[in-house]
Amino acid sequence: MESEEDGTCPICQDLFRDPKSVPCAHTFCRRCLTGHILASQKRSHPSGSFSCPLCNHVITPPDPHTHRFFWARQFPTDDKLEDAVAKMADARAAREEGAGRGGARCQSHPDKAAETWCTDHDVAVCWECAITTHKPCSGILKIPQAASQRKQEVNDMRTRLDALRDSFERELEKLDASETHMATERMKTQNDIEERTSCALG
Repeated sequence: MESEEDGTCPICQDLFRDPKSVPCAHTFCRRCLTGHILASQKRSHPSGSFSCPLCNHVITPPDPHTHRFFWARQFPTDDKLEDAVAKMADARAAREEGAGRGGARCQSHPDKAAETWCTDHDVAVCWECAITTHKPCSGILKIPQAASQRKQEVNDMRTRLDALRDSFERELEKLDASETHMATERMKTQNDIEERTSCALG
């Protein structure tokens, strides 16, 4: 894989997360593919299938009888792509951190390097601005420290979102199991009624 473009999901346009490969050889983030499958439920497809977001190839999941929310996870994960994307993400983070150390310029003094970050105003400033204009502000951090803090905040937010999604998936699994159980019980009851009716008529 030569570039980030090769490791980018065609749906979200970001680096793949849990890449799933479908039979037509296209790959998508698992959650992006799930979103597409759920959205395509309102379109005209053969029962138990969906179309590829790129080529419109009609795809049937290995077990189409489960809830559509769980179809994407049935497709194989591209482990090699996942490993390559992890390295790309590390390289991107290193580039961003390097840019934060040396590339930022002060908005008020473009000729001066921005050595600090004002957390109150969310802006990069030079040292002169930090001790004058932004002196009353509650948070003045060095650029590398601010970049590290922001990265941690994003990671924490992503972790919380992942936890919420996982919780949602577990609840849907319970609902899917309950629906299957109810369908089985309904069929048993219907068969029982038919047998009794048949006996009564016979």
